[in-house]
Amino acid sequence: MYYKMNEKTKQNKTNLVNKQLENMQNALNTIDGVHEVLKKFDGKTLNKRVSTALKTVNNNLNFEMSYNSFIITYKDYNNRSVQDVSGVGCLYIQYPDIYLAHDCLKSSDNNGVYQNNVFIYDNIKKILDRKKEDLQKDIKEITSQLKKIDLIEQQRAKLDLMIEGFNNKYHHTIRSYFELTIKN
Repeated sequence: MYYKMNEKTKQNKTNLVNKQLENMQNALNTIDGVHEVLKKFDGKTLNKRVSTALKTVNNNLNFEMSYNSFIITYKDYNNRSVQDVSGVGCLYIQYPDIYLAHDCLKSSDNNGVYQNNVFIYDNIKKILDRKKEDLQKDIKEITSQLKKIDLIEQQRAKLDLMIEGFNNKYHHTIRSYFELTIKN
């Protein structure tokens, strides 16, 4: 049976989703600046100057080259929690790290972002553009679904009743042997 959450819990979860949306929007707002910084390094060797330059766009941007990976993340650890509505403690968002770019440095087909010891901006540009589109789409979708969360909860409750009815209709032996039990 579906658990109906109390109003305080629901408000806490709404506040967390809004905080997640805020972080996603903040990350989205950095992408144009990331483009501008990375363009300046096209055809050059990558080093600590990339990280320093990204920090001028936003102090929450992190750059790393690890193993064969080129990674840029948005990590705002000062803006990842909300006050519990009961006034006791705080709650943390589930996804504080937002990956803006993650690609291979070197590849055998020369599609990596760091070929022959120089950075190739065009190989990361597409990834950043796709991430921008994805974040815009995700923010819109999450915002829309949050507005109709009561309806979504009602749909879930109906599904749970159907699942319970199905599971109760058939003997556990049949459900077990034929793997028919639906878990909710």
